[in-house]
Amino acid sequence: MAGPLLPPLLLLALVQLLKADGSYASTPGTST
Repeated sequence: MAGPLLPPLLLLALVQLLKADGSYASTPGTST
């Protein structure tokens, strides 16, 4: 179950974390 699904999931979690930070959400070029 820990195959090619891990990278996207990790990326999503990272994006969510950065988004929660707030400063990253205000960074230009972020359309995810």
